[in-house]
Amino acid sequence: LLAAFRRMLRPLARIRDGLEQFAQGNRTVRLEPDTSDELSDIIRVFNKMAGEIDAKLYSLRKTSENYYRFVPQRAFGLLSQGDLGELALGSGVSGRFDVVCVSLALSAHLPQEDAEALTNRFFAILDKCCSESGAALLQDRINLRSYKLLCPEGTGAVDLALAVLTQVDAVNAAVPMQARLDPLLIVHRCEVRYCICGDAERLVPTLLAEEIDWLTARQEAIRGLSSRLVVTAAAYAGIEASRYFHRFIGTLNDSGTNAEVFGLYDFYGSGTSEEIRLIGEGLPTFDKAMELYGARRWYDAKNLFALVLRENPRDNVARYYVFSCEQKLPA
Repeated sequence: LLAAFRRMLRPLARIRDGLEQFAQGNRTVRLEPDTSDELSDIIRVFNKMAGEIDAKLYSLRKTSENYYRFVPQRAFGLLSQGDLGELALGSGVSGRFDVVCVSLALSAHLPQEDAEALTNRFFAILDKCCSESGAALLQDRINLRSYKLLCPEGTGAVDLALAVLTQVDAVNAAVPMQARLDPLLIVHRCEVRYCICGDAERLVPTLLAEEIDWLTARQEAIRGLSSRLVVTAAAYAGIEASRYFHRFIGTLNDSGTNAEVFGLYDFYGSGTSEEIRLIGEGLPTFDKAMELYGARRWYDAKNLFALVLRENPRDNVARYYVFSCEQKLPA
């Protein structure tokens, strides 16, 4: 009886050890049956169960990894939720945030494959810079050349934008002209509602801010100023501006009411040391020209902008205002 009892305990001990290993996370553990009695059937059931659980866990892990590719953790971390399962329709946070509106311009003559490669390259730069700064990268659901970088309190929006431009310049230096990235970044601070919208079947992280929508609709007009990094007066008021190379470049008007809505500043610190030096040397003349332009003294303003351009032919903002003054002068 004792020998029979011991023969029965040995496979039970193996089954117990296998269950303990599996419970501790070893999903590869399997048992080898060495008898043909009921215990052997239990071992076969255990091996089948372990295989099915392992396969389901692998599928869940891959599904989770793929989901995070579509909705990164930073996108819902701002909602103070630690897990996707905690999100629900209506989850959200409101407040004054710095938002970096980003748009990428590509040549219309680029082959689709090249345009896709450049778009992916630019996205990688934004994603890397957002990861390092703690900002949330929100892309347009239709146009992957338009993004919003939502910056929580303590995240330097201007520093983030300059870091993006530094990375862009590093990429552009190593590629042909037609493959270069041409982004525009606009930093603005306003009331924002970041929340989960959708329905019972689908939840979508959404940024709701009328001022951001207004600015986004006028990105091409702002791009005409030829500045790569524009900071609105609302964002400018909340930063230590003396840390950066910048200059006032006018106001963005509402075409419907012709009211001055946003003052704009050109932050040119991402340029080369020579470009920064030339702009700095011409800054007093440029500022006086902007003052005359605001006073509608088009002829005098044009002459000063032309003087700035003569000393620095690469100052495209001054070039823009020379043409603008010419258009406003009487025929």
